[in-house]
Formats: sequence, C-alpha cells, structure tokens
Amino acid sequence: PGLLRRLLPSFPWHTLPDSLTYLRCMAIPLLVVLFYIPKEIANRNVWVSLLFAGASITDWADGYLARRWDITSAFGAFLDPVADKVLVSATLVMLSARFGVDVAVPAAVIVCREVGVSALREWMAARGARDAVAVGFSGKLKTACQMAALFLLTWARPPSLAYRSGVALLDLSALLAVYSG
Repeated sequence: PGLLRRLLPSFPWHTLPDSLTYLRCMAIPLLVVLFYIPKEIANRNVWVSLLFAGASITDWADGYLARRWDITSAFGAFLDPVADKVLVSATLVMLSARFGVDVAVPAAVIVCREVGVSALREWMAARGARDAVAVGFSGKLKTACQMAALFLLTWARPPSLAYRSGVALLDLSALLAVYSG
C-alpha cells in the first residue's frame, strides 16, 4: 500500500471507489437545484460548474483507484457508468433548455449513442461477451471532451469565447460519440 494507506490503516480504503460513485450520484440532484436557482443568487454558474467538475473528477478517480488498488466490485462496475450517464444526461438536458439548438443537437446524438451502447453492452453481457464492447481510447477521449465542454457550458454565457469553445468541444464529443459507438 501507498503512504496514505499505511498512515491510515483503519480507513476503509476498499470502499473508497464506490463511495466516490455514491457522491457523484448525490451531486446530481444538487446540480439540478443549483442550476435553477435565481441567477442573482451567489454566482450560480460558478457553483454549478465547480460541482460538475468535482463530480466529473470522481468519475475518473473511482475507476483509477479501483483498478490501481485492485478493489473493483460488481456493484461499482454497474453503478459507475450509470452515475456517469445520468450526470451527463441531466446536464445536457438542462443546457439544451437554456441554449437551444447549439447544445440540443449534439446532446441528442450523445444521449442516443449512450443508450445504444448501454443496450449493446447488456446484450453482449447476456451472451457472456461483455469484454467485446470494452471502452476504447476514442470513448475515453469522447468523455474527456464532453466533460470539458459541459464544464465550460455550465460556467460561460454566449457569446463568450468560453461558450463558443464549450459548443465546439460538445460538437467534437458528438462526433467522437458516433465514431466510438
């Protein structure tokens, strides 16, 4: 074990990846509430974007720690992609309502791809071949672009450079979604 695990041996390290996934699940309703509070209250965009960024980081961290420490769980393997898809889908829906076609079209492509790939994974799992649809590099790149795009879009407003960059990254995410799907 690493230094931190040696210093705190009584901490339940084996549950940390799943706990990070639970935190991401709990962040989703909070994200929705923050997104819709009146914009005059406490820089709503900053809080929404920071919460989204934190939740996105847990998506990376839980998988990294589970693989690095070899403490994967069947429930974690199920819940992690569900939490990721719900976080992204909820954010895409809210941003589509706010920004219209700039976000709605790539959002539709991304959500349709996610549903299709999830269905394919379930079908392949039922056939005993789940590994045939493992996540590849293009899927990981799609996720990184998508998370960066959604961070920018929750923070920025049109016609800023950050907003245009977020839309461009979201368009790229949609293309990568089609390619990786």
